[in-house]
Amino acid sequence: MNREKLQKVLSEEVREEWNRLHHNASLAHCYPETRNDYEYSLFSDCLGDRVSQLFEYLKEEVKEETGYNLTFYQYGRQGATVAPSEWMAAAGGGSFGSLRDTIIGYDDDPDAARETAKVLRALRLINNIVIAYAADIPRWWKETKAANGWARKIRSMDGKKPRQVTVWR
Repeated sequence: MNREKLQKVLSEEVREEWNRLHHNASLAHCYPETRNDYEYSLFSDCLGDRVSQLFEYLKEEVKEETGYNLTFYQYGRQGATVAPSEWMAAAGGGSFGSLRDTIIGYDDDPDAARETAKVLRALRLINNIVIAYAADIPRWWKETKAANGWARKIRSMDGKKPRQVTVWR
């Protein structure tokens, strides 16, 4: 396969893999059932910390495997998309955007195919890690509750609702 044809095939695969990033986390669909509002509140707080750890892990893994030093954020409703900010074109209001054109090499660049293949490897790695992470959330939450001894406190909150207080400024 000649260089231009190879670059075209790789570029298309990169775009497809980028599109797979959209809702790759699908966190809302991976939430475990919670017994009450109190448990959901605990879960949400713990999940926020865990997502921060995921971003650090992604950064380290991608850098080790491909050499790219990327920063990860969540995009869209409920943060269902995890993607590197450096590779995303501008999108309004925290929405997931398209891949920046400059990420994919140009046909006349002799190193384009090699660099595009490296981008593809990074995107596949990101997707695989995030999808596995999201699928593991119910198991992680069960272990987290047990490790912290929260079952009794969660049961004691059955039927109770959080109190909302209006604060005027």
